[in-house]
Amino acid sequence: MGNTNIDLARYYPTPKLFASRQQRAFRELHNCNSSHPCGRLPCKCCGKAMQRWLVRRCKKTFASSSDLQCVSIIIAVTTASDKTLSTIDLKRITRTYRNVIQRAGLSTRLWIGGVDVSRNTYQWDPGKHHWQFQAMLITTPLSKTQWMALRACLVKTDEVLRPLRAKNVYELVGITKYAMKPDFNARYSYVNKEGRRNTFPTSLKGADLRTLTEQMSDSLHQDRLITIGLRRHGNVLVKTQ
Repeated sequence: MGNTNIDLARYYPTPKLFASRQQRAFRELHNCNSSHPCGRLPCKCCGKAMQRWLVRRCKKTFASSSDLQCVSIIIAVTTASDKTLSTIDLKRITRTYRNVIQRAGLSTRLWIGGVDVSRNTYQWDPGKHHWQFQAMLITTPLSKTQWMALRACLVKTDEVLRPLRAKNVYELVGITKYAMKPDFNARYSYVNKEGRRNTFPTSLKGADLRTLTEQMSDSLHQDRLITIGLRRHGNVLVKTQ
């Protein structure tokens, strides 16, 4: 990663897209506008700007690649409670995911994506919840051997039933937008009629959204970025292999 900030002002959306009272108050508190974006995690305008930047970079990075996969990785240790949420270091989280990919022997290929944040609850354990930081990355297709090598580096738990998922990318822009979406979800895990566990996502709102806003107001959207085989120089990503 480079040591200069991404110029979010170039990609800043109209504030009308995120005109809730809470968003307006947050932007006013941090003097965030199109000329001077705050870049902070709770700011959806800055999140949208970061998303637009990543879409442009992905389109350029994979311009000659028609066959891609979206890989979702969840590491059980990348969780937090309401009390420890303020201690989360997104740079450490992204480094943890890069290290896992390196341990799997897959760091010689291009990876690009971001860290998503969600508040997870469970039907079978009412009252319990935690904050999960998971990675969604775009790369060229993994072979079965490569998939198994990556899966061997991950641990399945009661909270993380499927630590690794991969699906083909049919629409790069849409997948990239989801990998770096400007807002976050609450995820409810439940057991369906067939006895299988599923997850139902809804937009994070109310007290949960306030908790994230209060506890992670100093975190930055650009620190969610994960790249392997690429180095960022300001707004540009340069291949290193």
